[in-house]
Amino acid sequence: MRRLDTPMMALVCMMIAAPDSGAVAAKKLVAHRGASAYAPEHTLASYRLALQQKADYVEQDLAVTKDLMRQLPSLPRTFLIDNRDGQRWLNDAGFAEIATFATGIGPAKGLLDGHPEIVRSAHAHNLTVTPYTFTTRFATGSGRFTSVGDEMRYYLADLDVDALFTDNPDRFPR
Repeated sequence: MRRLDTPMMALVCMMIAAPDSGAVAAKKLVAHRGASAYAPEHTLASYRLALQQKADYVEQDLAVTKDLMRQLPSLPRTFLIDNRDGQRWLNDAGFAEIATFATGIGPAKGLLDGHPEIVRSAHAHNLTVTPYTFTTRFATGSGRFTSVGDEMRYYLADLDVDALFTDNPDRFPR
């Protein structure tokens, strides 16, 4: 079994939250490294643009330490799962283990496509589900979606994920 601190695994904290508009939105928009389809990643320009585009969170690729978890226990912590590790983590035993150190999972979006049972199982373990990364920067997928907005809508509505990581906050279907 691999150790959890290997470079292959990452725990992401979403540290910058947009001001609360007062409206309760069931689905959350996580701007991947800011509005990184429009401005350089991890720059103030990218972060500001993401907030202007109504991102709920701006993901910053922070490393999570035990001290940070103790000091900020309510900070959302999303455990990223790439394609090669899906089989290891996307099951009841994996979800139970993840729930001991994270508040949610962030699987590569292809791992969830056509598998709403994975989302339901994660929810049964009180984990949020935030797939990554939805973008217009690269040609992706099989072409079955007409736009990145349609692709996001499928994951949010049909698969019932809680949030998603995107490089295009302005394309998030509200």
